[in-house]
Amino acid sequence: MQVEETNALSCRLRAIPREYTSISSFNFDDLEKQWNDTLASKLASSHPGPVVVYAADALACGAMMLDSLSAFRCRFSFDVIPEGVISIATADGKNCATLDLCVRPTGEKIVEVELRGEAWSKIDAGSTRPSEGELI
Repeated sequence: MQVEETNALSCRLRAIPREYTSISSFNFDDLEKQWNDTLASKLASSHPGPVVVYAADALACGAMMLDSLSAFRCRFSFDVIPEGVISIATADGKNCATLDLCVRPTGEKIVEVELRGEAWSKIDAGSTRPSEGELI
């Protein structure tokens, strides 16, 4: 995906009203199973079309377009993304899932999942959001 297209998508995603947001979290060690076995299929049934995957530097280098969400598998180490954030958005810019890799003060590695958009925010991502101040 060209940088210009990525920038336009980013603008559409920022325009999603905050009331269409849900946040949950789970242990990083459960990410592959939670995403691949559960969450991706729920999101894909809500939007079976193309998706865009990008990291924080996407505005500089563009994003990757996939035919469907089933083409994205969560199989990576905790430190593979220096910024700790990866996002998957519907190609139309109406829904977005952001995976934020965080470390709790206890040292536990977690994934905070933010689902945005009228359709995706209604999907149960699994766990509950950690209490305020629990993440560093």
